Amino acid sequence: MKTLKALLIGSALLSVITGCTILEVPYDDHDGTGHHHDDYYVDAYVSIPYEVRRLISDRVDGYSMPPVSRYGYEIYPVDIDDPFNRPSYVSSDFNGDGVYDYAYMFSAVSWDGADWYLDTKMIVVTSTWGGYELSLDLDLGTVTGSADIPVEEYWGIRLLESGIHSVTEFYPDVAIEESVDLIYDGIYLASIDPDERSVFYAENTDVYEIAIDFGAVAKKKAGTSKARGDRVIKLTKSTLKTGTAN
Repeated sequence: MKTLKALLIGSALLSVITGCTILEVPYDDHDGTGHHHDDYYVDAYVSIPYEVRRLISDRVDGYSMPPVSRYGYEIYPVDIDDPFNRPSYVSSDFNGDGVYDYAYMFSAVSWDGADWYLDTKMIVVTSTWGGYELSLDLDLGTVTGSADIPVEEYWGIRLLESGIHSVTEFYPDVAIEESVDLIYDGIYLASIDPDERSVFYAENTDVYEIAIDFGAVAKKKAGTSKARGDRVIKLTKSTLKTGTAN
């Protein structure tokens, strides 16, 4: 069981994967001729294991993995470059069984007149004794902006390594230090809006969310509320920086 203290994660939190050995689960996914039974196409810029593609391909049909260039500095500082810790892709051992687990961000862009709409979802796949399981398919909502604002991602993910993470937040009359203690690596859901930030962690194949709600800890099993996906958030200005990495 995770040991949870108070939580208030700031945008400065950023970690990288440690040097421990994590294994891939092998699969016999061929039909005897050297070909896959089905390719299970996923529009992504990273290599996704066959068994993971099989689990998520229908969930992300019409979606694509956003390029790094579509994230502002608040979500993904460009001076950090880790192929396993991207704003739309994190790979590590989330449930402590020594096997890679995966977290992905996917979005779909559409236009209505002079406005763009960006639907975003977060996918988490965890390992089991027999393979992989889709543990989270979370609709985060829709972000919209006018044509004079570049299409920009509102949410992104980062790796949060195991251990105690703390940050001091300064308010008009008080400074509050909050922390969270993770036994295994977790996922930090970053956002342009500080109130939209939270931490996800896994227990076996169940994923839990620790949400920030006016400085209080609100722990719940992830994906239990549908209200989040029904929102439409208006973006009035861009946080993108020129010359960001692709």
